[in-house]
Amino acid sequence: MVLTSPGHPSDTGNAIAAGGEPQGTHLSRDGDVTLGDGGGEDDDDDGDKASSATLSLISQATPSTSSKKKRKEKPKKKTPSVKQSFPPQVPLKNLFPSGQYPSGEIQSFGSVVENTARTTAEDRYLARPHIHDDSFLNNYRKVAEVHRQVRGLVQDSVRPGQALTDIAVGIEDSVRALLDNAGLEAGQGLESGMGFPIGLVLNNCVAHYTPNPGQKENFLQESDVMKVDFGVHINGWIVDSAFTMPFDPVYDNLFAAVKDATNTGIKNAGVDVRISDVSAAIQEAMESYEVQIDSRIGLGKPVVPDECRINVPT
Repeated sequence: MVLTSPGHPSDTGNAIAAGGEPQGTHLSRDGDVTLGDGGGEDDDDDGDKASSATLSLISQATPSTSSKKKRKEKPKKKTPSVKQSFPPQVPLKNLFPSGQYPSGEIQSFGSVVENTARTTAEDRYLARPHIHDDSFLNNYRKVAEVHRQVRGLVQDSVRPGQALTDIAVGIEDSVRALLDNAGLEAGQGLESGMGFPIGLVLNNCVAHYTPNPGQKENFLQESDVMKVDFGVHINGWIVDSAFTMPFDPVYDNLFAAVKDATNTGIKNAGVDVRISDVSAAIQEAMESYEVQIDSRIGLGKPVVPDECRINVPT
């Protein structure tokens, strides 16, 4: 508090008039209510200011390494990888420029049963030297890859409402495109191409129906069960695969039975295995399924086309 004599203007008033403020006002404004020994903190503040000033001078004297501009590394140019189109039209040789094609699934088989073969293993090895030729196996793997890609096209794109002729043409066009052989010149069809006419079979027709120009067009229905069978060849060596395509969920259990029977036959096939033993394993797997279609319930039954039967005269 400042005491003034009466009749004289106060120094405080003069300070206000001069643009100042009453003593102690800054305490309430700044929130500094420290009393007594707390005033020593001002000295610390001064020390902090001095040290910060020293640091700023040092930082100005030593240039910062982070301020240097780093050269940006030029991104390496990525070689564009060739990808297959949909439907597949890119030749397989462009997808595998090394000329080496992937091997497929290799099935293992158990020990060979003795005294069941009519020829020895050595005789069979000498009679079939081509199966140990790398170029022969590589060509086989090539046509297997062609078949795999075209098979994927059919399974992904074929739907009810399509004409069977259009489906067959699409398969043939993709096979020839992947082989990079249109088959239009003389002798090209013998080098590579379709192994045989495409089989597009519906419902109770078992196998070997091919849509032909000039016939009444058949359109795929949702209630149809279609069997697709086509082969691809190089130099006469054919890779063939047939598969079933149901579109109505009522056939799901029948489809599972057929798939299981097929895989069972593949697992039981092997060196020196009798065909009758493979057939018996397939039949057992097929008949283990119960199939219900509409109100009819029955066991799965393997069907063999008439042209596959062997009639022995008595």
